Amino acid sequence: MTCDLTIAGAGPVGCALALCMKKVVKDIRLIDAASITNLRQERRKLAISYGSKVILNRLGIWQNLRDVTAINQI
Repeated sequence: MTCDLTIAGAGPVGCALALCMKKVVKDIRLIDAASITNLRQERRKLAISYGSKVILNRLGIWQNLRDVTAINQI
């Protein structure tokens, strides 16, 4: 089975990369250590930098995220 691009890791970075590349790469495979039959809803919290927010906004997915709050102090 061949493809144009294989991305190892279906976490936040791998998924964002797949979305970025979908306009220029015809056939993308996203692989992950977790089995497709073993999917679960991710419950961990992520701290997303402003630069990452800009990327997600440009990909058109920032507005679809739920429970987003600003980090006011570290």
